[in-house]
Amino acid sequence: MRLSDNRRSDPDNGSGDVLWPASFSHRPAARTAAHALAGLVVEFALLLAYAGYFLDGFAPLGRPTGHTYDVDFLAGFVAVSLTVPMLFMFCALVAGLNGGGEATRRLLTGLGWAGTVVVNLFVLLLFQLAGEELSDSRCVVTWPAIPGGLDMVTAAALCVMAALGIGTFTSWAVWNVRCRRGRPIGRTALYVGWLTVVTIAAFLLLAYLFGHFGPYQYAAPSPRLCPG
Repeated sequence: MRLSDNRRSDPDNGSGDVLWPASFSHRPAARTAAHALAGLVVEFALLLAYAGYFLDGFAPLGRPTGHTYDVDFLAGFVAVSLTVPMLFMFCALVAGLNGGGEATRRLLTGLGWAGTVVVNLFVLLLFQLAGEELSDSRCVVTWPAIPGGLDMVTAAALCVMAALGIGTFTSWAVWNVRCRRGRPIGRTALYVGWLTVVTIAAFLLLAYLFGHFGPYQYAAPSPRLCPG
């Protein structure tokens, strides 16, 4: 299975493809899978940042007893499970770019969407259980103020938008440099580079947000229950 960028038959990228490589104007059949895959990869980065940094200041010994679930385990499980619809969407993208069978592409896309719905139900459960742990903690939990008076959801959305902006600028810069050197870059390579930059930027921005402005314990009714 190989990604084809059709560089010989269509060497010049339009402005839409340069600024938003997922558009794939030369392969409309791949457009849906390209956007879905990008969304899933960014969501994967968000879950990794959430699992690794959001509850970092929430000491395990301060968590309430009697719960039968483990939020940390659930976060890891959801992140790993997200790779299943990502794989289906990737295969659908390859089929769309290579002009594969319509039935196969539609089947892969459908399986990808079905997997996305199922995994996102677990994502909602994860957020719900994490919120319950914070509210039921035996320790006193506080949230540092985010500059501008933003709430966490709005700030996270702005981080994702900023990551998309960084990816778009990088895509435009790389395309211009390659064109000036007479070595135009293929659309598939541009998409891969764009998505890689967006994912890394999203993870770093969200990790900073969750690590610096996530919940932490600053006081405790009992020093034995809330260390540090």
